[in-house]
Amino acid sequence: MRHDPTPDLMHEHEHEHEHAHAHEHAHAYAYGYAPERLHARRLRMRLLVAALACLLLSGLYVLWPTANGLNAFILQLRAQRVLLMFLLAICGGAGTLVFQSLTGNRLLTPQLMGMEGMYRLLQAVLIWLLGNQMYTQLPAYGKFAAATVLSVGVSTFFFVFLLKRLRGDLFRLLLIGLIFTVFCRALTEFISRLLDPLAYAVYQSATFAQISRADTGLIGIAAPACAVIFALLWRSRHVLDVLALGRETAIGLGVAYLPSISWGLMGVATLVAIATALVGPMLFFGLLACALAYRFFPAPRHAVLLPGVVATAYGILLGGQLIFERLLNMAGTLSMAVEFVGGLLFLLLITRPTHR
Repeated sequence: MRHDPTPDLMHEHEHEHEHAHAHEHAHAYAYGYAPERLHARRLRMRLLVAALACLLLSGLYVLWPTANGLNAFILQLRAQRVLLMFLLAICGGAGTLVFQSLTGNRLLTPQLMGMEGMYRLLQAVLIWLLGNQMYTQLPAYGKFAAATVLSVGVSTFFFVFLLKRLRGDLFRLLLIGLIFTVFCRALTEFISRLLDPLAYAVYQSATFAQISRADTGLIGIAAPACAVIFALLWRSRHVLDVLALGRETAIGLGVAYLPSISWGLMGVATLVAIATALVGPMLFFGLLACALAYRFFPAPRHAVLLPGVVATAYGILLGGQLIFERLLNMAGTLSMAVEFVGGLLFLLLITRPTHR
C-alpha cells in the first residue's frame, strides 16, 4: 500500500507557518514590541502607504499633460474633480462601512433602504410633471436640494420614528426598507412608461452615474455637510466599535443602543443622499470599497477602518477615472466598471462558504 505524502507536506507547511509566526513574535518581544503593538504598527504603515498612494494619484491626475499644455482652467477643473471624488469616497466608503457595522452584516449596503429608488422616482416624477425641457432648465442646486431633502426626510421616518416603533429591530427595518425599494422601483417603471422617447432619454441620462458629468459647483454645499458628518462619525468611532459587537453586547457595555443606532443610520443616510444627488446612484461602489478595505486593513477598530475605507474608495475612483480618461479616451464609464466588479464581488461574497 503506497503512502500518500500529501498529509505530511500539509503538516510540514503548517509547522513552517507556525514557526515563522513564533519567530516573528519572538523578534517582536526582543525589540520591545508585543504582537498587538506590532500589528498596530503594520496597520499604521499601511495607512501611511495608502495616503501616499492617494496623493501620488491625485498629483498624477491633476498634472497629466495634454496636447495643448496645462493652463489655469484645466488645473482648476481637475482639482475640482479630485475634490468631488474625495467626497464620493467619504460618502460611499465611510457610509457603507458604518452601515455594515451597525447592521452586523458585511453584505448589506445603504441603498437597500430605498435611497437609489427614491432618487430615480424623484427624477421620473419631475420629468413627467415638468417635461424634459423644463427639467433640463432647472438649476442644479434645486435638484440637489430636492433629492437630498427627500432622502433625508424619508430616512428620518425610517431610522428615528419607525425604528423606535420597532424597538430597535434592525432586521424588520431592513425588510421594510427592501419592500420600500421594490415599491419605488415599480412606481418608477410605471411612470417611465408614460414618458415620450425624448423625455425617457433625459431620464436615463439623469439617473446614470457619471463623475465627469457632475456639477462641480455643488461641491461648496456638499463638502461642509460631508465634513461635519464624517467628523461626528470619527468622534463616535469607539462607540461604533462597541455597536459592531451586537445589540446585547453593546447594551451590556453601557451604550445607549437605540439612540446611537438611529443617529448613526441618519448620518449614513445623509452621506448616501449627498453622493446620489451629486453623481447619481452607484449601488455596489461602497460594497466594493469596504470589501477591499477589510482585506487591506484587517482590524476591528473604526479608527483604522474609517480612514482605510476612505483611502480605498478614493483610490478606486481616482485610479479608475485616470485609466478611463487618460488611457482609454473615455471609451467607457467608471460607474459601469465599478458596478460590474462590485456585482461580481457581491455574488462571490454570497456564494463562498463561511468558516467559523
